[in-house]
Order: sequence, then structure tokens, then C-alpha cells
Amino acid sequence: MGQALKATHLYYLFLILVCGIATVYFSRYLVFGAPLEQASFDYGHRSASEQCKNKAGAADHQAMKTESGLRYTLTTPKNFRPDVPHPLVVVWAPSMAGSWLNERLTGLTRRATGKGFIIAHVASVRLSTRAILELETVPRTIIDRWCVNPEAIYYTGHSDGGTVAMALTLLPGAKIQPRAIAPSAMGMDATALAEFSCPSATDVMILHNVDDTHFPGFGAEAVRWWAACQHCDLAAATRQTDGCIHYPGCARDVRIQYCEGQGGHIRWPGTRHDPIQFFLKTRQWQLAEKPSVVAKKTSATSQIDEQPTTYK
Repeated sequence: MGQALKATHLYYLFLILVCGIATVYFSRYLVFGAPLEQASFDYGHRSASEQCKNKAGAADHQAMKTESGLRYTLTTPKNFRPDVPHPLVVVWAPSMAGSWLNERLTGLTRRATGKGFIIAHVASVRLSTRAILELETVPRTIIDRWCVNPEAIYYTGHSDGGTVAMALTLLPGAKIQPRAIAPSAMGMDATALAEFSCPSATDVMILHNVDDTHFPGFGAEAVRWWAACQHCDLAAATRQTDGCIHYPGCARDVRIQYCEGQGGHIRWPGTRHDPIQFFLKTRQWQLAEKPSVVAKKTSATSQIDEQPTTYK
């Protein structure tokens, strides 16, 4: 009996030690404190919109769930006006990350709400084409409940989250066409992208770390695909003062840029290359009547595993 108790104690001490080391190691990649807080936004003299009647009010990291069980948290500006249409940023999560960890990896809440965005942090699911299309019910639900400009939807996310941001922009079954995306460390290379048709005017900011050994070179391949499909001048691409490579001369004045960060796959590069600032340049405040729907190649398939997904 005594030996069994001793073995049990040693096991739990070892477990605590391992968890402690893991916490210290991964905490250097996370954000805490002020960047996660709501910020107020200067609405100026914006008038109320008739299309915002009976919409939901302010939310501060409000835990939500879709009818199918997809979990996310939603945060509005601190002084949120439910009668004014807002842009929406959806942050998709890395593999096995809940909305809590997703927010602390990216640290976008204060910057987004301070600029007038509603921001949603979505918990991860096991990826498949079916699961990714199901994830689109999150922004649809938010558009239905809150006063959101459906022409001002923005996607970002890291690793699996970056893959979701990219895939939802390209998959034929997706109904919402985001105005801009900023996928980070996503798992779609040139071979996967070649199976898709080029979407309509979507600004793209690719984030990828130089030492990412999990998806090596995927970011550079992806941005070349986007630049080619939008008929940008690839030969005139230049690295600008923000550290990103910008591709000029794109069709419909689309903005395509590639921002490379330091570090490996785990590190979020958006601390240096801010997606919110990128989104601000395409923000639209006038509420449109319905979301944009873009025609996409119906025969296209992705290389994402087609396993069925359930949510708990």
C-alpha cells in the first residue's frame, strides 16, 4: 500500500513538473493583460441605421455556441452602439485550441475593438471540407444577431486557423466572401491552391515565419498564387518599410502582400505585421443589404481530409 501511494505521488509530481515546464515554454508565445481587453471606439457623428433594429447589444468575451455546437467568444467595442453597422473580424483557431487560447495567441482584441470592429475568436475543430464549411455558420450567426456590415467581413487565424481563413475564401460552397484575409502559417501550398478558381476582389495578407518547418515555404507559394490569379505585376514586387513584400498593379486594385516573421511554426507573426491595420484600409461602414456571394469552381476540391466532424 505504501509503495503504491509513493508511486502515485511521484506520478503526480512528475505530471505537475511537465505541465509547469510546458506552461513556461508556451507562455512566451501568448499575450496577457491589456491587449485582451475591450477598447472604446470613437463613433463620431454616425447616425443610426434602420437595418440595425432589434440587434444585440454590447458583448465582452461573451461565450457563444451555434446550433450545431461550434463554440466562440464575441467582443464588441466597450461603448458599442447596436444601431450602427460594424465590420467583423473572425479569428480562426490553431489545432486543438479553444477560443481562450486562440485569443491569447493572437492578441488582437483591444486593437480590433478600439478601431470599431466586432471580433470573434472561434474554437478549433478537426478540419475537413465539410467542417470548414460548417464553420461559416459562425459569422452568419453573428451577422444575424449583431449589427454587422456583411460587406466588411475579415478572416485571420494561425496554423489551422490560417487554413480555415484561406479555405473559406476559396471553397465553392462558402457563401460569404470576406473583404480581406490575413492567414498565418496556413497549410495550403501551391498544389492545393491550384485546384481553386480565383475569387473576386479580396485583399490578402499572407503571414508566415521564415523558420516554419511544419509548412516550409507554404506562405511564399501561396502569395505567388494569389498575385498571379489577381494579375499583379510579379516582377515589380518590392519589400516596403513595413517589412512586407507588396505586389502592385493587381486587378480591381486588390492588395496582395507577403509578410515574413522570425521564428518557427508556433509563433504568431502578427505582433509585428498587424492584420487589423491591413483590414482598416479596406473597411466599409455603409451597411449593405446582403452578403456578397462569389461564383466559385463547383468542381474544385481541397486536399483537406474529408472526415466527418462532430462538435461537443
